[in-house]
Amino acid sequence: MSYSDYKNSTFRKQSWFPDFVSKDSYELYEIHNIETNNSFGKFQYSNSHYYDSVFQTKKELTPITYSVFKSKVEKIKSPSKPDWFPTEPDLIKMQFYTYQFFYIAVDKSNMIIFFIITY
Repeated sequence: MSYSDYKNSTFRKQSWFPDFVSKDSYELYEIHNIETNNSFGKFQYSNSHYYDSVFQTKKELTPITYSVFKSKVEKIKSPSKPDWFPTEPDLIKMQFYTYQFFYIAVDKSNMIIFFIITY
């Protein structure tokens, strides 16, 4: 989905994405199971300065380790992990955070943010 599609979608649809998605974002994908409140998502971005600033200044963003992120991904049984979600060799190179109820992986070299929701 495009950023325009995202902004014109319902609040319910937007709530499956972190609230710092900006207008330079594109290729927004998200799949969820409403019954379990689990979700996989991703988006690409072009303004690295904006996202560098977000990850440096948002107090609610807490760095976590790869192993914590991996354990949260493995916990999700439904929905199934989509083909576009990265696998371990690629994931291990990323930076990881928690934010609100999101677990986030940042691929700075390709300017992609992956995220999951799990409780």
